[in-house]
Amino acid sequence: MASRYELELIISSAKDLKNVNRRHGSLKPYVVVWVDPAAKLSTKVDNEGDTSPCWNETLLIPVPSRIEDSTLYLDVVHFKADDEDDTKPVVGSASLFLRHVVDDVGFGAQAVRTLELRSPSGRPHGKVEVKVSVRDPSYRAPQSAYATPCVDQVVKKEEAEVVKVAVHGKSHVMPTKKLGRRECQLVTFDLPYLAFYYNQKLLFYKGCDFEDMVGKLKDGLAVVLEEFYQLAGKLEKDEDGVFKVVYDDEMEGVEVLEASADHVSVSDLMDVESTSMMKDMLPHTQVLNFEGLHKPLLVLQFTKLRDGLAMGCAFNHAVLDGTSTWHFMSSWAEICSGADSISVPPFLDRTKARKTRVKFDLPLDPTAANPNGTSEPPPLLRERIFRFSESQINRVKSTLNKTPSDGSKPFSTFQSLSTHVWLAVTRARQLKPEDVTVYTFFANCRKRVDPPMPESYFGNLIQAIFTVTAAGLLYANPPEFAAAMIQKAIVTNDAKAINKRNDKWESNPIIFQFKDAGVNCVTVGSSPRFKVYDVDFGFGKPERVRSGSNNKFDGMVYLYQGKTGGGSIDVEITLEAGTMERLEKDKEFLMEV
Repeated sequence: MASRYELELIISSAKDLKNVNRRHGSLKPYVVVWVDPAAKLSTKVDNEGDTSPCWNETLLIPVPSRIEDSTLYLDVVHFKADDEDDTKPVVGSASLFLRHVVDDVGFGAQAVRTLELRSPSGRPHGKVEVKVSVRDPSYRAPQSAYATPCVDQVVKKEEAEVVKVAVHGKSHVMPTKKLGRRECQLVTFDLPYLAFYYNQKLLFYKGCDFEDMVGKLKDGLAVVLEEFYQLAGKLEKDEDGVFKVVYDDEMEGVEVLEASADHVSVSDLMDVESTSMMKDMLPHTQVLNFEGLHKPLLVLQFTKLRDGLAMGCAFNHAVLDGTSTWHFMSSWAEICSGADSISVPPFLDRTKARKTRVKFDLPLDPTAANPNGTSEPPPLLRERIFRFSESQINRVKSTLNKTPSDGSKPFSTFQSLSTHVWLAVTRARQLKPEDVTVYTFFANCRKRVDPPMPESYFGNLIQAIFTVTAAGLLYANPPEFAAAMIQKAIVTNDAKAINKRNDKWESNPIIFQFKDAGVNCVTVGSSPRFKVYDVDFGFGKPERVRSGSNNKFDGMVYLYQGKTGGGSIDVEITLEAGTMERLEKDKEFLMEV
């Protein structure tokens, strides 16, 4: 009997695979897939990719049962040579409920998924990126001239095409000088982020000579690591169970991957919407920070483009926050641009901000520390940038400041733009008046703690601040109502409040999860004060700066300095697809009224 449905599966690539063949050499992986165990299919063997293979193969898999009862199973397997009898060939396995695909995108449309591989014992052994669509066997995609697009089901050209970002080299960079062994305790400001993912940043540069650019970057990295040596280290726990950053001259250092996407130009990557192509240019996707116990704390991927370079960075968030991230990046750029030394050395003694030694136990299985707080797959999300010019920002700010706030202090640019975004997302979500909504942002506490810390303090010195209200109150009141709440939350976050929060957490250390940001949340990370477009390594300023998919959830917002300079700001937002579609049509938010 013929199958009612078939599954079109594009198996793109994998990252961070466990080399089950390490005793004999490199990994030679292929993928076996099935819905019906009697009808298994496989890809070709990738003999070159090792632990970061690319297959880019399309397989059509019959689905003999009801969609509600059908599951896609996937094994990544090492192709054993005759002399590798002691090698266990299965790298890892994953599965995907087909009903979740259909619930998200419907029949015939394509869903992009990153599947986490697990060993038979349940340990994480890497990730595989696939594109999946469930369809009638007789289905053929209609000609685009007759297509009726729906914003959350349209597969954009660059998503539909098989994009190959091939990783072809890996090396490690250490400081140019021997530094011996150095240790630094992680403090209360650092520890809650151990169960978050690595922070990812993606920068695009134009240039002709990829090898020369990479050589300059690696040489400069070795020099700047003399000061920022913690990024070349690992996490450890001492005999009391307290986490610390440890550097030793015998460690491997910063991991550097080299990749190529020669058919892609910098201009192809300027779209306001994130694409799977961009995600392929970032390392350490869905790697948790506490995996820094055995993985590098900083991983870089340099991808060769037709006319430039993509720099993908993955920073361990338990080791540094955004202020420290961009301090490191600007210092690295200083060295690459010809400086003999960096202008502002990092302040490395975290215990000056908080001395409490906190024993913090985390589950050995990373899935138990899932930041999503659930085993259910996340909803279909879209990520895109909205760009606001300096004049638009000034309009938002001046409109709010026509009526003085209760404290008679004018609303800042951050408070004004925060209000603009919070109100627009609340409208786009179509919340009921009684629904609660939360605005969350991470405040830089360097000048707020007692005693104050220098801006060069290296580590995490941030704290989440929450503002909660009912959606109906936002609807019924002028924008000044929301702005005043945000302003009050900022003003009251003084040294006393910070210490009180730390004391409470230290008495009962808990893992932070995305849901802790609050229901119907808008959560802001990063800051337009970071001079991200001034990071010039000697071959020009970046053409675009983006964040990766790690630590993104419904309502996550990143604010960046605008490419045009001045007071322009880029607002990078992640929302459920339907909400994003409504936000894109909101003329008030887009300032078209």
